Amino acid sequence: MVRYKLHRNRVSDEKSDPIVRDYKQVLGFLKLVADGKYSLGIDDAMPIAGGAPQHVGPQRVFDMNSLKDFGR
Repeated sequence: MVRYKLHRNRVSDEKSDPIVRDYKQVLGFLKLVADGKYSLGIDDAMPIAGGAPQHVGPQRVFDMNSLKDFGR
């Protein structure tokens, strides 16, 4: 929508302009949301997450043991 407003004084053919096309698509989407025909997921039932957060990744290359002699 901002891009459309920034280019509002641009001279172009509205039928083939991608900025106008995208703007009209956004307006259509917002109308669906306003009419309640598209859910944003606020009231959707979701399973309750449980447990502690987990981090998965490679082991550390540098730690306190591998750097203990650095700087002496």
